[in-house]
Amino acid sequence: MNFTEYAHEPIPGLPGELPAGEEIRWQGAPEWKALARHAFHVRKVMAYFGVLVAWRLAEAGMDGMRGVELAAAASWPLAFGIAAVGILSLLAWLNARATRYTITSRRVVLRFGVALPIALTLPLRMIESAALRRAGEHAGSIALKLVPTARVSYLVGWPHMRPWSFTRPEPMLRDIPDADAVARILADCWAQAPGTQSVPTPPASRDFAQGAAGLAA
Repeated sequence: MNFTEYAHEPIPGLPGELPAGEEIRWQGAPEWKALARHAFHVRKVMAYFGVLVAWRLAEAGMDGMRGVELAAAASWPLAFGIAAVGILSLLAWLNARATRYTITSRRVVLRFGVALPIALTLPLRMIESAALRRAGEHAGSIALKLVPTARVSYLVGWPHMRPWSFTRPEPMLRDIPDADAVARILADCWAQAPGTQSVPTPPASRDFAQGAAGLAA
Protein backbone atom coordinates (compact mmCIF):
# COMPACT_ATOMS: atom_id res chain seq x y z
CA MET A 1 0.00 0.00 0.00
CA ASN A 2 1.57 3.28 -1.07
CA PHE A 3 1.19 6.69 -2.68
CA THR A 4 2.93 6.82 -6.07
CA GLU A 5 3.60 9.92 -8.15
CA TYR A 6 3.89 9.36 -11.88
CA ALA A 7 3.57 11.18 -15.17
CA HIS A 8 2.63 8.32 -17.53
CA GLU A 9 -0.20 5.82 -17.40
CA PRO A 10 0.33 2.61 -19.37
CA ILE A 11 -3.27 1.82 -18.42
CA PRO A 12 -5.64 4.74 -17.64
CA GLY A 13 -5.95 5.04 -13.87
CA LEU A 14 -3.04 2.73 -13.04
CA PRO A 15 0.62 3.61 -12.44
CA GLY A 16 1.88 0.47 -14.20
CA GLU A 17 1.02 -2.59 -16.22
CA LEU A 18 -1.14 -5.25 -14.61
CA PRO A 19 0.77 -8.29 -13.32
CA ALA A 20 -0.05 -11.64 -14.84
CA GLY A 21 -3.34 -13.00 -13.53
CA GLU A 22 -4.72 -9.63 -12.34
CA GLU A 23 -7.84 -8.28 -14.03
CA ILE A 24 -9.65 -4.94 -13.97
CA ARG A 25 -13.19 -5.46 -12.67
CA TRP A 26 -14.39 -1.84 -12.55
CA GLN A 27 -13.27 1.71 -13.22
CA GLY A 28 -15.10 4.96 -12.56
CA ALA A 29 -14.87 8.52 -11.31
CA PRO A 30 -16.78 10.88 -8.99
CA GLU A 31 -19.76 12.85 -10.26
CA TRP A 32 -18.45 16.40 -10.10
CA LYS A 33 -21.72 18.01 -8.99
CA ALA A 34 -22.02 15.57 -6.09
CA LEU A 35 -18.35 16.15 -5.25
CA ALA A 36 -19.00 19.90 -5.21
CA ARG A 37 -21.84 19.41 -2.72
CA HIS A 38 -20.26 16.86 -0.41
CA ALA A 39 -16.51 17.60 -0.49
CA PHE A 40 -16.38 21.30 -1.37
CA HIS A 41 -19.64 22.20 0.44
CA VAL A 42 -20.95 24.47 -2.30
CA ARG A 43 -24.47 24.51 -0.87
CA LYS A 44 -23.24 25.56 2.56
CA VAL A 45 -21.20 28.37 1.02
CA MET A 46 -24.25 29.50 -0.96
CA ALA A 47 -26.34 29.50 2.20
CA TYR A 48 -23.68 31.47 4.10
CA PHE A 49 -23.48 34.22 1.50
CA GLY A 50 -27.26 34.18 1.16
CA VAL A 51 -27.48 35.03 4.86
CA LEU A 52 -24.90 37.80 4.39
CA VAL A 53 -26.88 39.30 1.52
CA ALA A 54 -30.13 39.18 3.51
CA TRP A 55 -28.44 40.72 6.55
CA ARG A 56 -26.89 43.49 4.44
CA LEU A 57 -30.25 44.26 2.79
CA ALA A 58 -31.98 44.40 6.17
CA GLU A 59 -29.29 46.66 7.61
CA ALA A 60 -29.37 48.99 4.60
CA GLY A 61 -33.15 49.13 4.71
CA MET A 62 -33.05 50.14 8.36
CA ASP A 63 -30.63 52.94 7.40
CA GLY A 64 -33.20 54.26 4.95
CA MET A 65 -31.58 53.10 1.73
CA ARG A 66 -33.85 52.39 -1.21
CA GLY A 67 -33.62 51.30 -4.84
CA VAL A 68 -30.13 51.56 -6.34
CA GLU A 69 -28.50 52.25 -2.98
CA LEU A 70 -30.09 49.14 -1.51
CA ALA A 71 -28.89 47.00 -4.41
CA ALA A 72 -25.39 48.45 -4.18
CA ALA A 73 -25.21 47.67 -0.47
CA ALA A 74 -25.83 43.98 -1.14
CA SER A 75 -23.66 43.77 -4.24
CA TRP A 76 -20.34 43.02 -2.54
CA PRO A 77 -21.43 39.94 -0.53
CA LEU A 78 -23.33 38.72 -3.59
CA ALA A 79 -20.25 39.14 -5.79
CA PHE A 80 -18.02 37.35 -3.27
CA GLY A 81 -20.57 34.56 -2.99
CA ILE A 82 -20.77 34.04 -6.75
CA ALA A 83 -16.98 34.02 -6.99
CA ALA A 84 -16.60 31.55 -4.12
CA VAL A 85 -19.19 29.14 -5.52
CA GLY A 86 -17.64 29.41 -8.96
CA ILE A 87 -14.14 28.64 -7.69
CA LEU A 88 -15.30 25.70 -5.56
CA SER A 89 -17.35 24.29 -8.44
CA LEU A 90 -14.33 24.57 -10.74
CA LEU A 91 -12.15 22.77 -8.19
CA ALA A 92 -14.74 20.00 -7.90
CA TRP A 93 -14.90 19.63 -11.69
CA LEU A 94 -11.10 19.54 -12.01
CA ASN A 95 -10.78 16.98 -9.20
CA ALA A 96 -13.47 14.75 -10.69
CA ARG A 97 -11.86 14.99 -14.12
CA ALA A 98 -8.43 14.06 -12.69
CA THR A 99 -9.75 11.12 -10.65
CA ARG A 100 -10.14 7.52 -11.66
CA TYR A 101 -11.00 4.70 -9.28
CA THR A 102 -10.06 1.14 -10.21
CA ILE A 103 -11.01 -2.18 -8.66
CA THR A 104 -9.01 -5.17 -9.82
CA SER A 105 -9.05 -8.78 -8.72
CA ARG A 106 -6.24 -7.96 -6.24
CA ARG A 107 -6.39 -4.29 -5.25
CA VAL A 108 -8.17 -0.96 -5.24
CA VAL A 109 -6.36 1.98 -6.84
CA LEU A 110 -7.31 5.61 -6.39
CA ARG A 111 -5.67 7.86 -8.98
CA PHE A 112 -6.11 11.58 -8.37
CA GLY A 113 -4.28 14.91 -8.48
CA VAL A 114 -4.97 17.89 -10.71
CA ALA A 115 -1.38 19.06 -11.22
CA LEU A 116 0.49 15.78 -10.70
CA PRO A 117 -1.22 12.38 -10.75
CA ILE A 118 -0.89 10.35 -7.55
CA ALA A 119 -1.98 6.74 -7.18
CA LEU A 120 -2.96 5.22 -3.84
CA THR A 121 -2.73 1.45 -4.17
CA LEU A 122 -4.64 -0.67 -1.65
CA PRO A 123 -4.15 -4.44 -1.85
CA LEU A 124 -7.42 -6.16 -0.99
CA ARG A 125 -5.73 -8.02 1.88
CA MET A 126 -5.10 -4.60 3.52
CA ILE A 127 -8.83 -3.77 3.59
CA GLU A 128 -10.42 -4.73 6.90
CA SER A 129 -13.97 -3.68 6.04
CA ALA A 130 -15.95 -1.36 3.82
CA ALA A 131 -19.10 0.69 4.17
CA LEU A 132 -21.55 2.12 1.68
CA ARG A 133 -23.25 5.50 2.03
CA ARG A 134 -26.00 6.09 -0.50
CA ALA A 135 -26.67 9.53 -1.91
CA GLY A 136 -29.79 9.27 -3.99
CA GLU A 137 -31.26 6.28 -5.77
CA HIS A 138 -28.05 4.98 -7.35
CA ALA A 139 -25.08 7.19 -6.43
CA GLY A 140 -23.05 6.87 -3.26
CA SER A 141 -19.63 6.54 -1.64
CA ILE A 142 -17.72 3.50 -0.42
CA ALA A 143 -15.30 3.97 2.50
CA LEU A 144 -12.50 1.45 2.98
CA LYS A 145 -11.37 0.76 6.53
CA LEU A 146 -7.79 -0.50 6.47
CA VAL A 147 -6.08 -2.97 8.77
CA PRO A 148 -4.47 -1.30 11.82
CA THR A 149 -0.96 -1.69 10.42
CA ALA A 150 -1.81 0.25 7.25
CA ARG A 151 -1.09 3.97 7.23
CA VAL A 152 -2.22 6.60 4.74
CA SER A 153 -2.15 10.38 4.85
CA TYR A 154 -5.52 12.12 5.23
CA LEU A 155 -4.19 15.40 3.82
CA VAL A 156 -2.52 13.81 0.80
CA GLY A 157 -5.60 11.72 0.04
CA TRP A 158 -8.28 14.40 0.52
CA PRO A 159 -10.98 14.67 -0.83
CA HIS A 160 -10.88 10.91 -1.34
CA MET A 161 -10.97 10.18 2.38
CA ARG A 162 -13.94 9.53 4.64
CA PRO A 163 -14.78 12.84 6.37
CA TRP A 164 -13.37 13.27 9.89
CA SER A 165 -11.39 10.01 9.85
CA PHE A 166 -8.22 11.79 10.98
CA THR A 167 -6.80 9.32 13.49
CA ARG A 168 -7.37 6.32 11.21
CA PRO A 169 -7.93 7.62 7.68
CA GLU A 170 -10.27 5.65 5.43
CA PRO A 171 -9.82 6.00 1.67
CA MET A 172 -13.11 6.43 -0.14
CA LEU A 173 -14.54 5.88 -3.60
CA ARG A 174 -16.45 9.12 -3.43
CA ASP A 175 -19.71 10.13 -5.11
CA ILE A 176 -19.67 7.38 -7.71
CA PRO A 177 -22.67 6.40 -9.88
CA ASP A 178 -24.16 2.91 -9.48
CA ALA A 179 -22.61 2.60 -6.04
CA ASP A 180 -24.59 -0.54 -5.18
CA ALA A 181 -23.23 -2.38 -8.21
CA VAL A 182 -19.69 -1.23 -7.44
CA ALA A 183 -20.09 -2.41 -3.85
CA ARG A 184 -21.06 -5.87 -5.08
CA ILE A 185 -18.04 -5.99 -7.39
CA LEU A 186 -15.75 -4.97 -4.54
CA ALA A 187 -17.25 -7.56 -2.21
CA ASP A 188 -16.83 -10.33 -4.82
CA CYS A 189 -13.21 -9.38 -5.52
CA TRP A 190 -12.42 -9.11 -1.83
CA ALA A 191 -13.95 -12.51 -1.07
CA GLN A 192 -11.91 -14.20 -3.79
CA ALA A 193 -8.60 -12.41 -3.19
CA PRO A 194 -5.78 -14.39 -1.56
CA GLY A 195 -4.86 -13.38 1.99
CA THR A 196 -8.22 -11.83 2.94
CA GLN A 197 -10.15 -13.00 5.96
CA SER A 198 -13.78 -12.92 6.97
CA VAL A 199 -14.54 -9.71 8.84
CA PRO A 200 -17.61 -8.72 10.88
CA THR A 201 -19.96 -6.00 9.81
CA PRO A 202 -19.01 -2.81 11.69
CA PRO A 203 -21.65 -1.11 13.84
CA ALA A 204 -24.16 0.90 11.83
CA SER A 205 -23.62 4.65 11.85
CA ARG A 206 -25.64 7.61 10.66
CA ASP A 207 -23.44 8.12 7.60
CA PHE A 208 -22.32 4.59 6.76
CA ALA A 209 -25.04 2.15 7.67
CA GLN A 210 -23.96 -0.87 5.64
CA GLY A 211 -20.82 -2.82 6.47
CA ALA A 212 -18.38 -4.80 4.39
CA ALA A 213 -19.99 -8.14 5.03
CA GLY A 214 -23.27 -6.82 3.65
CA LEU A 215 -21.93 -5.04 0.56
CA ALA A 216 -22.87 -7.89 -1.71
CA ALA A 217 -26.40 -8.22 -0.32
